Amino acid sequence: MKFLTAIQFLSTVFPALVVCDQVMAAQPFTIGKSGVTSINAPVTGASCQDYNNQLAGGVTLNGINHPNFCQFSSAQIVLNGLPFEQYWQAVSSGAVPPPYQVRYKSHLRRGMCASTFIDSIKIEVSMHIPTSRLIWSGAASVGPSCSVEWIRHSSVTLASDTANVNTARSKIQQLVSILNSAAQKQSFESCAEVATVGETVQKETFIGLAAAIKNFMSNDVNNAQTSWSPLGVSGNECNLFCNVCSSGWAGTLTCTQQGTGTDGSEYHETQNWHVGGTSGTTISASWTANGGGTAGAGGGWTTNNASNDPQFKVDTDPMGNISMTRPVLTPPIPKGIVGFGGANPATDYEYFQLPPMKTMHPSDTAIPFQFPNQPLPYTSANNGPTIASPSGSFSCHGAMNLQ
Repeated sequence: MKFLTAIQFLSTVFPALVVCDQVMAAQPFTIGKSGVTSINAPVTGASCQDYNNQLAGGVTLNGINHPNFCQFSSAQIVLNGLPFEQYWQAVSSGAVPPPYQVRYKSHLRRGMCASTFIDSIKIEVSMHIPTSRLIWSGAASVGPSCSVEWIRHSSVTLASDTANVNTARSKIQQLVSILNSAAQKQSFESCAEVATVGETVQKETFIGLAAAIKNFMSNDVNNAQTSWSPLGVSGNECNLFCNVCSSGWAGTLTCTQQGTGTDGSEYHETQNWHVGGTSGTTISASWTANGGGTAGAGGGWTTNNASNDPQFKVDTDPMGNISMTRPVLTPPIPKGIVGFGGANPATDYEYFQLPPMKTMHPSDTAIPFQFPNQPLPYTSANNGPTIASPSGSFSCHGAMNLQ
């Protein structure tokens, strides 16, 4: 048996005519719509802690387990709606029509040959991003604060979807540009003199032509898939703040600040209190602080801190109204604000005493928390960043709910 597959360079005898044809002809490869397919892995158990406990096992995608991930994605190049390898298998077997016109011609010395014109190729290229997520469906049934916490967590993972799709679009644009440029310099032909058992010579040339075009694309397609790994979510980003999924009063309080100095320094930070979990006269909370800034003299600061120490005091007045206060500041966290490039490490504080929250009627089941447009609560003496004459804004919002 003699079987020959060839990729030949186009003739340049009439370069002006070739250039004209390339300009007028439609591009063989076009950009399709990339997207995410969600695969939900439900949590076994009914509580918030069940979700956090299951994180160690992670999620499974394409038969592979990824411990400590609550979301994991992979990238897959798709041609005309099918994954790359699957698509060319389908073309070769006749399960889908070839994305080009096939011409057959007999040759005295090469047997039968199958070939195609570049401008007859019509292949839409996109990227499929299967994404596996760990899902807890019980948040809403616990109460409104727990539901808000799950939405906060879900918005993080959905943001990763958006980032994955945007990156996929960029990769596909690059790939399509490379393929279209390279295709203009190629012609595709497959010849055979003798068929294998069970096939005709024409079928042999048909399969060989599909293989030639697939091989032409393979390196660039593999580079596109392996040059970028889709985003995943793992570790601390996956954990839920289960305080706010406790029975009784619970909620998330958020404070943000943005300060600048006359020396060109800048500092920003977001602090969160995830409150709930203890009945009686105190309620526990998890506290986080994240931010950073730049120093006018060079360098700057980063902040990424957490504490489980905060306690909120609960009082009931003679009318039955509930009030909650955070009366005592958390002790400083050593080196809570870490300097870089010359700035000095410092301690981190909660910065200020939260204003009290109180029901207006004994039957109230929600307490809104608003503290807008306040002066900055810090100075260089009490929080570390050396900002000359700091000025800026400080605001808080959130709610406590009875669940």
